[in-house]
Amino acid sequence: MNFFRKHFTSEQKESSTPRVSNLDTNQRDLIWKRVNDTSNKGTIERTKFLELYQQLAPITERLYVHLNGKHGKVTPQSVLSLADQLHGDCEEIVTTLLEIYSDLKTVLSSLVDCLATRKNLSLSEKEKVQRYLVDDAPSDSSRFGRWLHANPLMLPLIRFIFAPLYFESTDRYDLYPKLSTTSDILQMSALIAINANLPMERRKDWTLLFSTNRQGASFSQLSQKIDAQGPCLLVVESREGHVFGCFASDGFFTGPLFHGDATSFLFAASPEIKISNATGHVKNYAYMNYQQQQMPNGIGLGGYETVWPFFIHEEFGRGQCARHVASFEKIDLCDGSSEFSIKSIEAWRCGEKPRNFNPDGEEPTTPHAHKSVLDIDPQAKAILEMSGRKMHSEAYRDPEPMLD
Repeated sequence: MNFFRKHFTSEQKESSTPRVSNLDTNQRDLIWKRVNDTSNKGTIERTKFLELYQQLAPITERLYVHLNGKHGKVTPQSVLSLADQLHGDCEEIVTTLLEIYSDLKTVLSSLVDCLATRKNLSLSEKEKVQRYLVDDAPSDSSRFGRWLHANPLMLPLIRFIFAPLYFESTDRYDLYPKLSTTSDILQMSALIAINANLPMERRKDWTLLFSTNRQGASFSQLSQKIDAQGPCLLVVESREGHVFGCFASDGFFTGPLFHGDATSFLFAASPEIKISNATGHVKNYAYMNYQQQQMPNGIGLGGYETVWPFFIHEEFGRGQCARHVASFEKIDLCDGSSEFSIKSIEAWRCGEKPRNFNPDGEEPTTPHAHKSVLDIDPQAKAILEMSGRKMHSEAYRDPEPMLD
C-alpha cells in the first residue's frame, strides 16, 4: 500500500496537512511546510533536496536516490512518508532501513559513518563503534527488528542520525552525557556505548568524583569520594593497555553488604567496546570495604571472597577480573588475564545524587552512619555470612578513617 492510499482520502489529497501515523502534529506540519516550500510543481529537485537536508550528510544523497527510485520522483508526500516510517516502531524502521540499504551490515556501516562525521570520531573510534554493533547484531536481517528493540544503542542512534529529517536539533537525541569535566581515560566512542546502557535517568549528567590523575593514587581518597554518592561508574586504565570498569546502580557503601540491582553492568572500553549485563543468577552487586580481617578488602562488583569479575584491592595498585562468574555474562576485560595493574582510575556519578534522609526527615545520612553493623542490628551476624561461611561476632567493625 502506497502512502497516498494509506493516508489520504480524496478530500485529504487537497489538504495542506496530510495525516501521518507516527509523527506528532508539530513535526508533520514543519516537515510539510519546508518540503512544500522547496518543491516545484510537486517535485523536489536533487540540488534542492541536498540543500534542504544538508544536515543529514553523509546520507543525504542516499536518501534522495532511494526516494527517486521508489516513487519515480521525490515529492513532499514521499519525504513526509519516509520521515513518518523512520519515526515508527521497530518493524517500520527495519523495513524502511532495509529498503534503503538492502542488508543489515550496510545499514550499520552507514549509520556509524554518519555518527563519525557528525561527532568527529577518529577512524579507530569509528571502527570500534562499528565492531561493537556488528558483534552484537544478528547474522541475518530477519531478526533485525527484535535486535533493534533489544540493543540499547540502536534506537537512540537512529533517532540521532535522522533528527535533521524532521528539522530537529540532534541535541534532543544526543548520545553522550554532559560531563562535569573532561575524561582522561574514556574516548567518545566508549562514552556513547556505555551511556546507552545506563538507566535512562542516569544518562544526562556525569559528575567526576575521583581521578588518580588529579587526586593521586589513593584508595583512601577513592573510597571516601564514592562512599554513598549515588550510582557510580568506575573506569580503570591498566598498565597492560586496557580500559574497562563497572557501573554500580546504587553506588558503593562502606560495609559488609552488597548494594544495587541487575541494571549494574561490566564494560570494556579499549581496545574493544564490550558490555556484560547481569545474569540475575546471584545478587552480589556493588561492594566496598577495608581494614577487615575476614572479609574482602577493596571495591568490587559481582563477586565474593576471592572470586570477582571486577575488584580493586585495598592496596590499590592491583586488581582482579575473573571471566567465569555467575553474576555477569562472560567478558574478557584483560585480554585473558585474571589480574591487572592499575595505571589510572576515574569514578563518575551518573545522574543526580540521591538523598537519603533519617526517619525524622532532617539531615541526610549514609546508610551505615558511624556505627558497626553489629551495634545497629543484633542479628547482623547472620548477614555477615558470605558464601555460607560463618563469621565471628567481631568479624566486621566499622573501619577507622584511613590516612593517606
